[in-house]
Amino acid sequence: MNCRKCGNLLNENDTFCKVCGEAVNNGQVMGAQSVQQPVQQPVQQPVQQPVQQPMQPQMMQQSQQPMQQVGQQPIQQPNYGMPNNMMGQSPMQPAPKKNSSAFVVILVILLVVIVGLGGFIGYKVLSNNDTKQVDKEKNNNKDKDTEKEKEKESEKPVIAENKNVFEASGYKFTIPSELKYQNESGMLTISDSKTFQANFSVDYYKYEDVVANPQSVAEEIKAIGVGIVNSAERNIGGRKFYLYQIQYTNAAAIFYLTKLDTYTSVMGVAMATTTSGYEKCLEYIGKMVDDVNKTSSFAPGEGEEKESHLTIDNKIFDNKEIESIEYPVQ
Repeated sequence: MNCRKCGNLLNENDTFCKVCGEAVNNGQVMGAQSVQQPVQQPVQQPVQQPVQQPMQPQMMQQSQQPMQQVGQQPIQQPNYGMPNNMMGQSPMQPAPKKNSSAFVVILVILLVVIVGLGGFIGYKVLSNNDTKQVDKEKNNNKDKDTEKEKEKESEKPVIAENKNVFEASGYKFTIPSELKYQNESGMLTISDSKTFQANFSVDYYKYEDVVANPQSVAEEIKAIGVGIVNSAERNIGGRKFYLYQIQYTNAAAIFYLTKLDTYTSVMGVAMATTTSGYEKCLEYIGKMVDDVNKTSSFAPGEGEEKESHLTIDNKIFDNKEIESIEYPVQ
């Protein structure tokens, strides 16, 4: 007999067509559409395929395959231990590999951030240490400068707490009560507010040396920028003065020196509106020196010398209240 579907010649004992797989029952060919799934031949996978293919059901044995009668339900194919929901599905795909490159990028970024943060913190620490060191050096230098200033202040003549008293180089000078006075940076200025004004200071000049060589002091005066007209020794009020007639920015004045002790002299600039005003000014200065009270001695001993510092306070020339005239020292 022949297959009803494809016409293939069938044997008497065949239960299905070997060509098209059509089932055979009592010599009649059954519709291929009544079988749920045709028996498939095992498919050999390519050797190079890395993915393992799911197991396919084997060909049904002719002697064991039950035949489906017409009008009956389709025969359920065995699943060979596979879940029902796996039947008919595509072969399992391998799990995707994790993307390790993203992890590497994140790790590199974290390392960069950590290194940068560590460098910033280190920089701040070093900067703070440098700043502290600089501040410490500044404070040390400031302390040294303060100590130097204190030493200089201790060497300067200062006005005493007592009224009308001026102290300088261990001497205490009494200022006549009728005079006005001012002490700035150890330089005393006296005036009668009418006819004269004068500076008053103490320095290490031997009066006898000045008289013997007046040119030495004259050179120091010129070095300050003050002109010298002439010089001479004068006796005023019973005291000897060595006088230099000077000129500074069209202002006439005299620079005087008078002996205080063996090693020091009183000196300064005097300005007056009249000749008698100059002599009156020098008489006041002579009286202050004669009445001096020695509070302590800072004078050098025999064979010792101290450096002298001739100074002229130029502010005295700015006083327009005293229109000074020239004083003929000779």
